[in-house]
Amino acid sequence: MYVSARTGENIDDVIALIKSEIFGNMKHATFVIPYSEGKIASYLCDEYAVDKMDYLEEGTLIEADVNEADYTKYGKYRRDA
Repeated sequence: MYVSARTGENIDDVIALIKSEIFGNMKHATFVIPYSEGKIASYLCDEYAVDKMDYLEEGTLIEADVNEADYTKYGKYRRDA
């Protein structure tokens, strides 16, 4: 792939390639973590950029892009959109 710093040719392609390599295994998810599992909510907030957070009657709603391992590990807390 040819990239030109002077003209900017193919810069968008390079950025897209870098993003897919770095964030390729990320999945967008919405979780509702029970208040009794506060450590999980804290972990998700510490590890990921949270897009949305809300406090519901049943627990903390967290919406974020997470890696596949955490997507699976905390699957029982996922809320299907």
